[in-house]
Amino acid sequence: MRLPEGLGLKASMSARGDAVTNRRSDVLLVPTRAITPDKSGKPTVKLTANGQLQQVAVATGVSNCSDTEVISGLNEGDTIIIERQGKTNSSGFLGG
Repeated sequence: MRLPEGLGLKASMSARGDAVTNRRSDVLLVPTRAITPDKSGKPTVKLTANGQLQQVAVATGVSNCSDTEVISGLNEGDTIIIERQGKTNSSGFLGG
């Protein structure tokens, strides 16, 4: 969007903007803190399946400070486990 002539920034004025560098839709997002490396450094998540705790390998995509896209290894509706400060909290997630 262009401003009309003469309405630009002047000395001592400031502006703020956001830059969108990547946009995705219809993806699975998990909290970034739910992803932990296995012994070889590959990303994994812990989930419950049939009442059993499992650690599964995942392929990840784009990420920000709070959420990470999971490309493969999980399905929408899976229940992931997030371990934090010695306590285990179950957290479901929604597909986007």
